[in-house]
Amino acid sequence: MKFGSKSSVAVAAVSAVLFSTVLLTGCGSAGSGTKGDVSSSAATAVQKKATETYDSIYDEYSKQIEEAAPKAVEELKKQAEGNTDVKKLAEVANDQVGTLAKIMTDGSKKMAELREKNGDSYKTYEKNYKKLYKVYSDKAMDVYGTYLDVYGKQVPGYNDQMKQQMIDQYKATVQQLAPAESD
Repeated sequence: MKFGSKSSVAVAAVSAVLFSTVLLTGCGSAGSGTKGDVSSSAATAVQKKATETYDSIYDEYSKQIEEAAPKAVEELKKQAEGNTDVKKLAEVANDQVGTLAKIMTDGSKKMAELREKNGDSYKTYEKNYKKLYKVYSDKAMDVYGTYLDVYGKQVPGYNDQMKQQMIDQYKATVQQLAPAESD
């Protein structure tokens, strides 16, 4: 199956929905307004667009994901304090993963636009998309692991082996959602 910009959105959405299902089941500046400022900022935007590469897009969006992930984990921990409603916490975790998925999707759209603009092969796009998807899925795993830590404190008999089984199941599912190699 090939993934373009619309399909990558679907992958992120499915990943977020899957995450929710697993959790719920327990398993710039406008300038001063002078003409010089406007044309200068427009020229900078055009120049940035002209020098955009898969690597620059990857760098930008992987950095955004990596910066957002600790905030997502902290938000989940904050909302978990004194909260015993596991379903509500699963929703919070899913929302936090959704934030990461949106960043990943935005980056993959940029890559798809670059592919279209350059007339690049799908394989070129796919290689770069997979790198970004890996960052996303790893950081989503951080949120999921935090949820499991909170969940485990509220479930009698929950142990590290159960947590590892749930993590392994999640990782396997995420791997299945990752784009397949193209010919």
